[in-house]
Amino acid sequence: MDEITIIDRINRAFAWIGIVIAFGFFLFLMPQTFLSAHSISHISPAYYYLYGRVSTIDVYIILIISIILIFASLSTIFLKLNISSSFDADINKNFYIFFSVYIMILMFSSLIIETIYPKISSSAVYKYSFGVQNFIFSVSSVFQIIFLEIIPVSIILIIYMIISKKLSVNSFLFPYKNVKPLIPVIMIIAAGISVFITNYNIYETTLIYINTLILTYIYLRFGMLRALLVSFTSSGLELAESFFGSNNVISYIIAFFLLIWAFLGLYSITMLYAKTIEERNKKMAEENSRNGNDKNIDAENNTINNINENPQNAEILRRLNSMNPEKLWVRSACSNCGGVEFKINDDFSLECVKCGNVIPADADGPYNIVINQYGNVKR
Repeated sequence: MDEITIIDRINRAFAWIGIVIAFGFFLFLMPQTFLSAHSISHISPAYYYLYGRVSTIDVYIILIISIILIFASLSTIFLKLNISSSFDADINKNFYIFFSVYIMILMFSSLIIETIYPKISSSAVYKYSFGVQNFIFSVSSVFQIIFLEIIPVSIILIIYMIISKKLSVNSFLFPYKNVKPLIPVIMIIAAGISVFITNYNIYETTLIYINTLILTYIYLRFGMLRALLVSFTSSGLELAESFFGSNNVISYIIAFFLLIWAFLGLYSITMLYAKTIEERNKKMAEENSRNGNDKNIDAENNTINNINENPQNAEILRRLNSMNPEKLWVRSACSNCGGVEFKINDDFSLECVKCGNVIPADADGPYNIVINQYGNVKR
């Protein structure tokens, strides 16, 4: 078992623990959430990325839509279907590594911003009952994906695929390979749209921008439902911290769990980057070796062609190959004109190409002259 497989399994275990905690609180608080529908209709819809007041009936509708999508995202870790990136096993083989990377980036950026702006950790969300908080955290994770990811990214994908003439259902459901070179551009555009839509203060906007960047990458590479699963899990863990806020022991355990998970993400992305560089270098070495072999094959083919064109070369080559290599070294240049190009005669004497002077086969001379297999001698 290689190191990548081991770290992936550890990340998978941490992810499943996080998912269980998030879904556990989501289901545990759901009765309170339904009972709090009237209270929810009076809170600011900006908490869950809507911009108009909703009625109690609207709250139920929004909650039901969110429940369906959340359970659909959970199904991606159990169902392996070739219907979209979210369910494809091959595409999602590194999903848990990037899940841990998302937790790492989100946690470290949150810690930095909370150090600079402590008020961000005392959001008005925490003043509401846990039933209302459950609605805010769960629904916001769903609507964040819908309004900040699915809609803008889908529009960008469709426009690009129309221009590049690659538009199809399959390319839309499996976009990664088709838009791989453009992923950084799409991430920046989607994050910019999120900043424009939300319009919070600079610190909250920074967190949303970072969050949207990473979720966009996960969406493009692993599918929309996988991105939703990641978003919902992080929101659920935030709700769990709020729920146990008065219990320091459990709060510290959750914080420690997230910290270890974050460091796993840091280690994972470093290891994955090193593996990518190694595979790239290996591929380049194989290509260079293959190109070198192709050149050798071409040289051999040229040799064969030259022999076929001039049968006399074949006889010379046969004689040269039968001799000791030491005998292929000539001991002198032309004593008459100083030329270094010769023709090999049948008795292996050398006839100067320049002046016609013949050098006996056993003549001595400097060691920097060598005969090639076609009957020429060069320094």
